[in-house]
Amino acid sequence: DYQRLLTVVLPALKDIIMSRDGKLVIRPDCYSSDTEVLTNRGFIFFKDLTINDLVAQVLDDGTYEFVTPLKIVNEQYKGKMYHFKDHHGKVDQLVTPNHRMIYKQINPTNHSLITEKVVFAEDMKNQGNYLNYFERSAKAQNKGKSLTPLERLNIAFQADGSYTTGCNNSIRFSFSKQRKIDRLATLLTESSIPFKIYNLADGKKEFNISLSKEKVLKDFSWVDISDLCSNWCSEFIEELKHWDSSIRSEGRFKYDTTTESCSKVVELIALSAGKGAFTSRSEDNRKEHFSEIFTTHIMDNNKCGGQSWSKEEVDYEGTIHCVQVPTGRLVVKRNKSIIVCGNSGDP
Repeated sequence: DYQRLLTVVLPALKDIIMSRDGKLVIRPDCYSSDTEVLTNRGFIFFKDLTINDLVAQVLDDGTYEFVTPLKIVNEQYKGKMYHFKDHHGKVDQLVTPNHRMIYKQINPTNHSLITEKVVFAEDMKNQGNYLNYFERSAKAQNKGKSLTPLERLNIAFQADGSYTTGCNNSIRFSFSKQRKIDRLATLLTESSIPFKIYNLADGKKEFNISLSKEKVLKDFSWVDISDLCSNWCSEFIEELKHWDSSIRSEGRFKYDTTTESCSKVVELIALSAGKGAFTSRSEDNRKEHFSEIFTTHIMDNNKCGGQSWSKEEVDYEGTIHCVQVPTGRLVVKRNKSIIVCGNSGDP
């Protein structure tokens, strides 16, 4: 509250301030202008927040809930900031020196004992933060929801389905992989949706399904990101593995799409399931009408260890932004990096 600070607090302290040596600096604790925060609309830039937006605050149990911010900070700033980063972009945060960084510290003698720490950015080590880690996600609260068979079919349709030309009550799939054939047949049977399977000349099998086009979409706009459930999100991620994804190793897979909005929803669902996630983009030259592929990397491990990131002092001039929430913890994103971090002011 700069207005109250300038008109009430500082005048009351003037004699004390002027009697001391040195310089008094009033500085905010904020993020760079290219940082986003998780809201009920998804990730949006701090600078684009409105009074109608709800911000995700992280609770003591590691889940998040949406609340009205206690305050929204948008200020001009010129001075040094600290850049936390690693080689892969999993950590990439630019903050003011007195911004509160939140990390977990592992007890070296009892690795099962973990303590949460809140430290000013300027007081953190430049590198070698062994036994410390940032958390890259917070779970949605468990509201007891489960994926319906039709929702599972929508996940499959976004990846591999198509609308039947000239028919409003029919969709189709064409597969060569037996695992996808078996999976789709199971979903359709569980949904009690009529279907027929045809053998194609190229060896593929085509599913002709009697279903209104209004029931399935080629994107994930049907997902309500403002009311996610951690159990539902976990089931969504497991179902996604059957379709537009590649399993890279145990506990890690990637989801590829040419639709950016789909990658954003999948990334948010993965985070809400408590997983680590980041999205990269690359050129796709296989076909003329393809331009980019969005790849969301999803990992069971949502930790980013202190040995992998470093801190660098940089000069900055521009706007800085933040909000304040009761718990003092936010989910923020800069470029590909998503972590749980501090807010403006004391938690």
